Amino acid sequence: MNEMIRLELRKQRLAFIGLAGAFIITIPLAWFGAAIGHVDRRSAIDAAFLFWTLVGLPASAALLGASAGAGLRAEPAAPAESILPVSPGRRASAALIAAALQLAALAAVVLLIAIIVSPGWRTTFTEKVWSAPEFQRAAFRLMGFSLAYILSVSFAAAFALGHGLAGGLLGLGLAGIGSTALAAAVGLQTLYPERDILRPGGVLFVAAIAVGGTFYSLRRAASRLERRGGLGWKDFALCGLGLAAGAALCVLTMGGTFERLVRRPQPVWREEYFARAQRQALRLVPGLREAAGQGLLAANMEGELLLLKPDGSRRTLVPGTRTTIQDIFDVPLLDRNHSVQWESDGALWSLHSRPRHTSDNWNGWDRALMHGRPGERFQQLPLASEGNWQLAHRGPRVGLLGWAGDGKMRFTPLAAQGRGRPQPVDGELPKLFADGWAEAGLAAAVGPDRRSVSWRGRTWKLPGWFADGVFFELSLLPAVARGEAPVFAVNVWEKSDVRSLVLCRPGGRVETPWPGAHFYAEGITADGTLWDTKDNRTMLMLRPDGSAAPVLDLSAALAALPKAGKRDRKGPPRFPILLKVEDGAVWVVLRQSWLARVDAGTGELKESWRLPARPARGKDSVQAVDGGFFLHDGERIWFVDWEGKAKKLV
Repeated sequence: MNEMIRLELRKQRLAFIGLAGAFIITIPLAWFGAAIGHVDRRSAIDAAFLFWTLVGLPASAALLGASAGAGLRAEPAAPAESILPVSPGRRASAALIAAALQLAALAAVVLLIAIIVSPGWRTTFTEKVWSAPEFQRAAFRLMGFSLAYILSVSFAAAFALGHGLAGGLLGLGLAGIGSTALAAAVGLQTLYPERDILRPGGVLFVAAIAVGGTFYSLRRAASRLERRGGLGWKDFALCGLGLAAGAALCVLTMGGTFERLVRRPQPVWREEYFARAQRQALRLVPGLREAAGQGLLAANMEGELLLLKPDGSRRTLVPGTRTTIQDIFDVPLLDRNHSVQWESDGALWSLHSRPRHTSDNWNGWDRALMHGRPGERFQQLPLASEGNWQLAHRGPRVGLLGWAGDGKMRFTPLAAQGRGRPQPVDGELPKLFADGWAEAGLAAAVGPDRRSVSWRGRTWKLPGWFADGVFFELSLLPAVARGEAPVFAVNVWEKSDVRSLVLCRPGGRVETPWPGAHFYAEGITADGTLWDTKDNRTMLMLRPDGSAAPVLDLSAALAALPKAGKRDRKGPPRFPILLKVEDGAVWVVLRQSWLARVDAGTGELKESWRLPARPARGKDSVQAVDGGFFLHDGERIWFVDWEGKAKKLV
């Protein structure tokens, strides 16, 4: 076998030397061309390296593979070598290995000279694999697969046809299209790492089918030549099917990946500041929790907005427009987004934004502002295209918050009859949200001495220095509960390194429910309980009436769960997620993999159920409603009831 490989290397040495020489000549040509054209020489040389990486090496793979494959059947070499005591299959294997070695040597020459000559390419190729960006690592892996795939398909096609040019063109076409499609699919997954549209196992399966089909065609051609000295129409058909199967599967993989990315609905996600403002509104606006509990709002990249119900039904609230692969080049998918806000009466506001593209540049946004109720036809309202807008609760009012064309922040209240008058607002987002509650009479202010809190002439003396609020780090404190008189919460410094939560209750009372523990509202349950976690095992809860529940230690529940497996150790941090508080028990997600019912007093585990999937964004991928909770795993949406029964909705 070694002798056959050396023989094939000698036969194909001219092709290798010619390709290597063409590459080496390219460098001084690029340098002189840049000098003549007054172009930056370093950029010109980098462009030459890029050309050889993306075009030159794939074309070289096709040429080397086709030359080696056709050479086995060319006159007069084929008759002369047929008398050797080596089967056609072994000869084909030796020729393919020799071509692969030559391609690897050519790629090494290209990369080595690029590293020596270009500082940019030196950084790219000498960076440690584990510290390189994921997109860069994926590109390296795909480049290696693409070169091997093009080489093998060109070799097999040329060997079967006995014609180098036809085999090379066929291999470059089939394997080039397949490799490009697979690279595009991997690229979409890399651009959207939070989505699970293409799993690594799927990529490996497609690559295995592509390579397997190629070697099936090569083996069939070799066996027929050994037995009959030629190929019949059936052999050509089966060999062609084997070569085309991989490319077709790669194209189908790209189509399926794009289909899942664009058309599969995902929960409407809010940025952190807007999510915290939403928690404030859910606590303080009567009826808003009931409205938001109707279901989960989900949207896809085509602009379709849906309401998913716990029973598995879905209702299209706002229809979308068909999106094709070509639209990726016209309108970036990354910039499309939905912004939604419920009203306390059960009506919904929706704002869909996408950039507008002309032949020259991006010159604005296409936005659709819709209002309606689930089950009724939504009405589109006029909206100025200038500026950058988001729907938000500013205090109890829903409106458009953003920057107008003059760069100034404005808030425009919304009503079913239309838009209100834009109000200029100043400050950063947390202050803008807090100012809305102050205008509604539901925010207290920290005194100048930072040792007191005041609201409508009432003053609470703090047991320490003001540290921060429970929603934002502000000295303007929205209430955490409303009733005959609101309840305010603030974190204070008891010592230089110890913060504690203080509740300012009606009648001037000041309470410190958890000495030495500060509170930051990380989430909210369906009944309005605010919660925070400490040390991944301690749960702090503020009830809807503003009172504090006893500290809940989850150590016993965590210890009672089955031993953490490989699945439990993967994914986001394993913070507990509070879902429900009822009748002396709490329902909580533990280790991001278990739904547990825990005794609210002792922290002991009562029941546990394995979740169907892990929440992709931790607490932001979970929404609790009356009958259970919605769970998003990065691609699929599930509904899990309080008995652990799961149903896939999307």
